[in-house]
Amino acid sequence: MAIDRPGGYGLAHFLPGSKPDCAPKPTDVIGRPAKEVANLLKSWEPADVAMGLSCVNASLAATFKSASDASMASEGNAFDIFLPRVKNRKVGVIGHFPKLENIKQAASELLIFERLPQEGDYPDQAAEFLLPSCDVVFITGSSIMNKTVPRLLELSSQAQTFLVGPSVPLCPKLFQFGITGLSGSLIFDYEALANDIKLSAQGMFDFNRHLTHRINLLAPSP
Repeated sequence: MAIDRPGGYGLAHFLPGSKPDCAPKPTDVIGRPAKEVANLLKSWEPADVAMGLSCVNASLAATFKSASDASMASEGNAFDIFLPRVKNRKVGVIGHFPKLENIKQAASELLIFERLPQEGDYPDQAAEFLLPSCDVVFITGSSIMNKTVPRLLELSSQAQTFLVGPSVPLCPKLFQFGITGLSGSLIFDYEALANDIKLSAQGMFDFNRHLTHRINLLAPSP
C-alpha cells in the first residue's frame, strides 16, 4: 500500500493472506490528520496497519531534504552496504530476501527464517531457538506490521540488528530499542507506483524503478 501527504510518500507491504479489498476506502482517510491515520498502525486488522504504516513513512519522508543529509549513513542495498559486518559471523535473516549470495559467502553461517519457508529456510518459529546464537540479524520491515518485531529484537539483543525493506520507517528514535541500522526507501515516482499497485492482481511489481533512494541509517556510536 502506498500513501502520499504533502512533501512525502510512504509505502507499506500487505502481509501474506491479507486482502487489499478490506483496506479503508480513500474517502475514509482523505483529509484526516496524519496523526490520526498513523494511529491505525496500532490496529490488529492488516489493512488498517498497512494504511497506518504508510502514513508514518510518508510523514517521515517529508522530513528528508536530500540524500546528502548528514544524518544519512549511505545509499544502496542494505545487504551490500552492511556486507563487511557479516564476514565470518553467524547471520540470521528474518524473511526470505532475494540475492543473499554475497551474505552467504561472507558469513560463517546463514540462517533464513520464513513464515512460508522455501528450500533451505527455517520456519519462523525456529527463531525462538536459533536467533540468540546469531551475531548479525536482518529483520524484515513486515515484522512491524505483524507485531513480531519486539520479540525478534529481544531474541537478537546480543547481535547487531538491522530493520530492512521498503516498509521500514526512517526514524532515528527507533535506535532507542537497540537497533543498529535502519534500511528503508524514499519513493521517486508515486503516480507510477500507485498505478502498478492498481494493475497488479498479485501485488507484485518492481519497487526499484519507483524508488529514488534506498536509505541506510546507522545508530550513533556510543
